Amino acid sequence: MDLTMKTPIGQRLRDKFQQLIYAQGYDHNWVLDRSDGTGLQQAARVRDPDSGRVLVVRTTEPGVRFYSGNFLNGTIFGTSNRALPSRRRVRARDPALS
Repeated sequence: MDLTMKTPIGQRLRDKFQQLIYAQGYDHNWVLDRSDGTGLQQAARVRDPDSGRVLVVRTTEPGVRFYSGNFLNGTIFGTSNRALPSRRRVRARDPALS
């Protein structure tokens, strides 16, 4: 599950990779290459090609956790009062908060 190159999130969701099968999508921590020392560094960048919105995650921590909304089922509503269906939302954050 190498995400160091630009990759559409949905492209691999149904791969026969065992960890994706267990989690029914992405719900994983990635260790970051922090070879240049300490300080705030970019850990992830996600772009929605339809809206052009960009999410950039920066951290001082050694990793990032990425979740692809695998267990959302349309019964939870977002702040815009729209249902949140499975695999239609993403979250990237510091794994220490998991």
